[in-house]
Amino acid sequence: MKSIKLWRRSFLFAVVLLTILIASWSCSKEDTTPIVLVPTITSVSPTSGEIGDEVTITGTNFNTAAIYNEVRIGGIPTIASSASGSTTITANVPQGAAAGLVDLTVKAYGVTTDALDFTVIWPPPEITSFLPYYGTIGEEITIHGINLSDNTDLVEVSISGIDATISSATATSVTVEVPAGAATGNVIVTIAGQASPAAKLFIAVNPAVVEYLVGPSADDVEESVTRGDGHTESGSGSLNMGKYDDYQDPDIGKVLVGVRHPGVAVPQGATIVAAYLQCQAYSTGEAPTQMTIHADNTGDAGIFDEASIPFGVSSRAKTNASVVWDIPPWLIEDEIGVAQRTPDLRELIQEIVDRADWVSGNAMCFMMEPTGPSANPTLENMATEGRQAEGGTGDGPALVIIYEQ
Repeated sequence: MKSIKLWRRSFLFAVVLLTILIASWSCSKEDTTPIVLVPTITSVSPTSGEIGDEVTITGTNFNTAAIYNEVRIGGIPTIASSASGSTTITANVPQGAAAGLVDLTVKAYGVTTDALDFTVIWPPPEITSFLPYYGTIGEEITIHGINLSDNTDLVEVSISGIDATISSATATSVTVEVPAGAATGNVIVTIAGQASPAAKLFIAVNPAVVEYLVGPSADDVEESVTRGDGHTESGSGSLNMGKYDDYQDPDIGKVLVGVRHPGVAVPQGATIVAAYLQCQAYSTGEAPTQMTIHADNTGDAGIFDEASIPFGVSSRAKTNASVVWDIPPWLIEDEIGVAQRTPDLRELIQEIVDRADWVSGNAMCFMMEPTGPSANPTLENMATEGRQAEGGTGDGPALVIIYEQ
């Protein structure tokens, strides 16, 4: 009997101990279950913006460390730029976000919020240049500019009011085929509904191209502004553009550049489609450099004569039209390329060939004056400022003119 009681006591003790262990294990399991923070978005301000614009997002359970909040706008991820507690973060509209109505979400603690609507606004595109400078029907023209897009679904181009077929597009250029029926007129690029200001493109039905090198070395000169005596230097191996010249004693200093091209065979009154001066780099240079270009407003530009004609560049009558050349960096010596090419000079040349005294075969002259960041070159900065172009027979700036036959 005594042994039965002892057995019962042992059994009850075991049951109680097992119950305690089970209860303890259950409590321990509940205590270690992780708490999942679920972020939510309640508002976005503003509800639209351009690439790079800042957006403030309000909600709950954002990570208090900004870098651990991933914001997606139109599916393009970016990291929050700041966080204010767990309820407010800011981010910038990321590059690559498609224009139009898109989803905006936040991912924090591994959980992504429901989406709110956000409208990505594409900034208006702007046309900066064409290559080539003119076009013929069926030819491909590359339009260079800013705020363009590599998504051809967003890009539209019209030439003189006629839609053009797009061949390719990048963030800085779009290539199109000149459509049938196009005429000289405005080109407009539209990106995601935003239209560029119009830019004029010449369409040549039957173009002629003429190219002229400078003649004798006396046809490219530098006139000293610093001396003030009208000294004109010819025969130099280089032309200093926005660069201080210390070649002589006293210094030539700041110079005006003159370039004359004899025997220009363009008919009187011809329609100039495009024109430019093509230089050759004498040396490299990257500093901001600007030259303003005029043509000599006469039907037959006279020669430079440094011995008997002082102020041989500055004394010439200027065309009403002028072109500002912000010269890109020149990175390779002796390079002859787009960086060494002036902007389109057709308006200057049109003004000359429209003169009553212009005759095919006469001479044209162009004057270049340092302006803007190059207006006052100095001896102290001569090693780093401006550009040097090749001068002399065969190496001086070539004149290229495209006109309508």
